[in-house]
Amino acid sequence: MSTSESPVLQGFIHALEQGRYRVIVQWALVVVIAVVLGLSYLGLIAFLPWQFRGFASAEAIDQAQVARELARGHGFSTLNIRPLAVAQLEQGGLLPAPGQAFPDTFNAPLGPAVNSVLLRGIASKAAKTTYAPGEFVHPAERAIAALSMVFFVVAVLLHYRLARRLFDGRLALLAAGLLLVCDLPWQFAAAGLPQNLLLLIFSVALLALARAVEARRAGAPGTALLWLALVGVLLGALVLGHGVAVGIFLGALAFSTIYFRPRLLAILALTVPFLLVVSPWLARNYRVSKNPFGIAGYALYEGVSSTTAHRMRAFETSVRNTPPLFFRGKVQSGVAAQLQDPSRFLGAGLLTVAFFVGLLYPFRRPETDVFRWAVLTMWLGLVASTAVLGINQPEEWPVAPGNLHVLFLPVVLAFGLALVLVLFSRLAIGTVPLWRTAFFTGLFIFIAMPMVNTLMTKTSVVQFPPYFPAAIARLNVWTNPNEVIGSDMPWAVGWYADRHSVWLPLKMKELVDLGDQNKLPGPLAGVFLSPVSRNVPFYTDLLRGDYQDWTELIFGSTTLRDFPFREAVPVGDPSMTFYSDVKRWEIGPPR
Repeated sequence: MSTSESPVLQGFIHALEQGRYRVIVQWALVVVIAVVLGLSYLGLIAFLPWQFRGFASAEAIDQAQVARELARGHGFSTLNIRPLAVAQLEQGGLLPAPGQAFPDTFNAPLGPAVNSVLLRGIASKAAKTTYAPGEFVHPAERAIAALSMVFFVVAVLLHYRLARRLFDGRLALLAAGLLLVCDLPWQFAAAGLPQNLLLLIFSVALLALARAVEARRAGAPGTALLWLALVGVLLGALVLGHGVAVGIFLGALAFSTIYFRPRLLAILALTVPFLLVVSPWLARNYRVSKNPFGIAGYALYEGVSSTTAHRMRAFETSVRNTPPLFFRGKVQSGVAAQLQDPSRFLGAGLLTVAFFVGLLYPFRRPETDVFRWAVLTMWLGLVASTAVLGINQPEEWPVAPGNLHVLFLPVVLAFGLALVLVLFSRLAIGTVPLWRTAFFTGLFIFIAMPMVNTLMTKTSVVQFPPYFPAAIARLNVWTNPNEVIGSDMPWAVGWYADRHSVWLPLKMKELVDLGDQNKLPGPLAGVFLSPVSRNVPFYTDLLRGDYQDWTELIFGSTTLRDFPFREAVPVGDPSMTFYSDVKRWEIGPPR
């Protein structure tokens, strides 16, 4: 090597180790890790046992079919017909005539609206109803999951900026790396739920709130109010993504009332933009159903007098007979379930505990010290709203539609990490390079263990109960586009078969009456049963519970009195059966 080249090479090595190239290498490594992990959770790395099996959540599947209807230009309409929605629309004189779009008033609008943009770009894949042998995943589901992963990676970058403002660059980079190997956000992406979209919005809201706190400390109340207004807009968008997020807004409002001056202007700066964002959707719901909350408001009674599923299948819109004292027990159990093990819902392990312990530790920067109380207040607001609206199916947590605790994962991880690093630096071994390397390595291994366990676990190719797209899609061939199918999994029939499907009412006669009285988007073509109803407890659900009127049909009887669908055929699996008036699977649907 010539001497003229030596200084250039030395300069490059110096820049690589300590200068501008070091930052480039670091972020390039982050991007590579994100891409590899994304491909892993999408099931595109062959040597991993983990397989992407499509969506496991009924809510994710339901929102996907709403997004597809929106992409087709049908507005916020649904193929999943809930009997309660029929009753509510009929009571308000707004029941659409057969052939018209059926309005959706159950799902929050933001997730379907964002996914509709994606589905419009892949319209042919979104409308897929034919599958090759060995194909078990709807292609649009993998696309929706990939988009969610992009949202998560962008949220990681935003939280890097937030941690850098609150702490320093080194801690921010370490927190971003740890966040990237947390299993929970990747699981939410694979599940098809909108949590990562909400995480992205909340990340921007936290950055804006941090700027508001800084402006207040700097003696610029006008600037602080402007940042608060942006927080209000973003929290409004968050509520449009999931109604439980209203607790986060109330927590932010409580913090702003206490911290910012003048108080009245702070309240208005946060509340007015929030209401401007949320009100149009409430007005739309009232216009189409005479209720600003649609049927989604009935989730308030989850665990009080019945389950949400029970209410959705009933025609009773009145709640006047619900004992008020039942709410106290519901809220108490909901709060206890969340506070008993916050790390389970947040997904940060011991760093979650470190965050709460760190509330006793005064941080050097006043803005950082104040900001942690803002985080705590908003989190407590979320605990309250989750308890009030109900923790649906707690056995499915933490990857559950109602879990918004994951939105606090990045900021809780950053604060918990800050305390851990402070305590470690005060140890005698805290300044020894070898021990520091070992400590950081162990920290990454500890946080990444759930991810490793997920990706190294062998899974079946089909999601339970099962969601077998190729089998359910056969209903598309056996029925006409204007017909409706009764089912115990109408969300799956709507998404995979692309047909209107009514959730089985509590009484069999009610289903027949819906068809006879033209209260559905079209005539009834038959009934599709799956393990959703066939895998329930025998005594509590079949003999005494929600499916007692359907027991004989569930057991395979085709000679039921006043039931018009007497022909039956297994659909892909013995546990799934389609009942119809004629053998459509042999002669095709009537035209």
